[in-house]
Amino acid sequence: MDIKKDRVLNIGSRTISLVFERPDFPKDHLCDCYGMFDTRASKISLNDTLCIDEQICQTLLHEVCHVLVDEAKLNTGSQLLSQDSDEELMVSHMETGLYSFFKNNPMEIATIFSDILKNNPLVIKAIGKIKDE
Repeated sequence: MDIKKDRVLNIGSRTISLVFERPDFPKDHLCDCYGMFDTRASKISLNDTLCIDEQICQTLLHEVCHVLVDEAKLNTGSQLLSQDSDEELMVSHMETGLYSFFKNNPMEIATIFSDILKNNPLVIKAIGKIKDE
């Protein structure tokens, strides 16, 4: 499975397009980043120049956390994460902590996700695709 393949993600009640593309810095407010979530377009864009799988996975997890914050409306009005800098700080800590947890605790991954991993034919098919490469 090519992890840099464009695809559709279901996150909460949202359907999100995941695309790998070169950043358009003027359009992206001169943002030099690995990824970006655009709530209006329901799209996560990951920089297609990322070539290390770990960077791709961490960036995707980071952007998924942004979707979850948006889904919970924690970044609107006077909510806890209404300032962009507050949201970015919180999301960065969540992504780093979650990624480290998953990377360093394989037994816990198996425990938390065992039901999904064992009983979902789509997961079994996806794992087969990863093994084939």
